[in-house]
Amino acid sequence: MPAPNVNNAWERAVQIIVIPSAVVILAVGIVFSVYGSIAAGLVLNVATLFILVGVAVGATYWNTEYTAGIAIGGTLLFFIAPSVMSQFVHPALATINQFFFLGFLAYIWLVFLGKLGLAGSR
Repeated sequence: MPAPNVNNAWERAVQIIVIPSAVVILAVGIVFSVYGSIAAGLVLNVATLFILVGVAVGATYWNTEYTAGIAIGGTLLFFIAPSVMSQFVHPALATINQFFFLGFLAYIWLVFLGKLGLAGSR
């Protein structure tokens, strides 16, 4: 399999930032209908955190082109894509979820800058 490129990174950024996992949406929907928006928000935050940490762990092994695509594409998508999950969860928990994404993007940017030799060693 060839090394991932910018197009692969763009697709992955869309998967991570714009389209929540079907499992996450299903879990949030079920919890919302049974327990309400606060419990659904907690499920969303825990699931999002696990997904983002899992992706971030592998970031050190990505090539520079793929890392750049995730960093740039993810940042653009974060600011232009509307979040539909805020319709299902408590607004405070939706905001915390957005902070998880910002933290993830900040980490990816640090990894990218490290690969360019501009920030620490990665």
